[in-house]
Amino acid sequence: MSLITVDPDKSPRDCTRKRHGSSRRKRAVIIAASTTLLVLGIIILLWLTLLLRPSNPPHFSLLAATVTASDNGSVIVIFSVGNPNAHAAALYEQLQVNASFAGIPLGGSLPPLEQQAAEGDVLMSALLKSSSSSSSPATTEVKKDGAVRWKVANWWVSGRHALAVVCAFSSVQGWSQCNTHVL
Repeated sequence: MSLITVDPDKSPRDCTRKRHGSSRRKRAVIIAASTTLLVLGIIILLWLTLLLRPSNPPHFSLLAATVTASDNGSVIVIFSVGNPNAHAAALYEQLQVNASFAGIPLGGSLPPLEQQAAEGDVLMSALLKSSSSSSSPATTEVKKDGAVRWKVANWWVSGRHALAVVCAFSSVQGWSQCNTHVL
């Protein structure tokens, strides 16, 4: 028995048009999914760069500076280092400490240090000179140069940023002040 009739209202449906409508739906679903993934990717990128980015430089303070005026004069400096960032660890590298003792520059280096988020550490450095040429020690400024990198979420480490710390102190009056610059 045949279903084909002369009357177009009673003839069976054309199946080719049904596939065309399904193609439009698939295309709309693909466009919606792509747009959703793109927006989600932009949100994650903004979250990583804006929210987890370190916003404050490390805080250095000079805890103590001991000056020894003997044949081999020395300066021993003790720094307190604080990382105020809640989401980023600080990686300190190539730390060089310089001071002036009786007009003669002294230098020393510190080992690399990894400081977790919102923590504080103490660093000590001994700066020595070979001979004393002046009778009065005149240490007034300690400089610390190096590099700092930021470690976010245990997998992303930033590039190196120059770190410069200048601490002025007076052994007579007992005050010290440090300025930190991250470039």
